[in-house]
Amino acid sequence: MQAPCFQGVFAADNAAVAYLNGVQIGTASGFTSWYSFSATGSLFKAGINTLQFIVTNYKLSGGNPTGIRAEFTSSNVNPVPVPAAIWLFGSSLLALGVLKRRVI
Repeated sequence: MQAPCFQGVFAADNAAVAYLNGVQIGTASGFTSWYSFSATGSLFKAGINTLQFIVTNYKLSGGNPTGIRAEFTSSNVNPVPVPAAIWLFGSSLLALGVLKRRVI
């Protein structure tokens, strides 16, 4: 079995740091260029893994929007399927909403 890994690029206004399970895997210092991030098998843990982007927006004298864009360029990580019970629960909530609307 091949160890999980992924690669990607990201950009942020004004800056960002990417983490996988609390370990830094990339840094972006602007939105005009792409910056790489990647993770290999040793950074993954059994169970749930957390990919996190912390964005810093520098204070300016006027309005200063912020944002981030991230794209995966390659990955062999298999997604965890959503259990059927969640779909069943969601459809039952939708049905209850429709029924409540008809009663009112």
